Amino acid sequence: MIKYLFLHVLLSVVFFMFWMSNTNLPGGEVGMAPILFGCLLLVQLIIGIILSLIFSKKLTTANSLLIGMIIYLAIYELIPLFMGSEPSLLGIFDSEPSGETNRAFSLIPFVSGIITLRIIGIRENKRSE
Repeated sequence: MIKYLFLHVLLSVVFFMFWMSNTNLPGGEVGMAPILFGCLLLVQLIIGIILSLIFSKKLTTANSLLIGMIIYLAIYELIPLFMGSEPSLLGIFDSEPSGETNRAFSLIPFVSGIITLRIIGIRENKRSE
């Protein structure tokens, strides 16, 4: 499970940096967004690793890996609540530059998570055959 967590973080960073290179946001947004995104991913990764080590005996089948990954993706959306902010998912419809940042913060990990879930499904189906 831990390798899938690292895969998700790697895909998220690659997609986020691609978005950063193609955005037209002002300098302050561009300068601070990678730091905040990296902090969020680091907290999510640490929590995910701890939970996957605690539940390593239960994360053996394809279904349990998929459920574990979905919980891992939900953790990312809940982290801002514990930091005293609102989840970035709630601000994706803003028309301000912060709305574009919120869309990137919410949708990039979501897309990376879908790709990771698909990879888990393919690998576990091949393993079971």
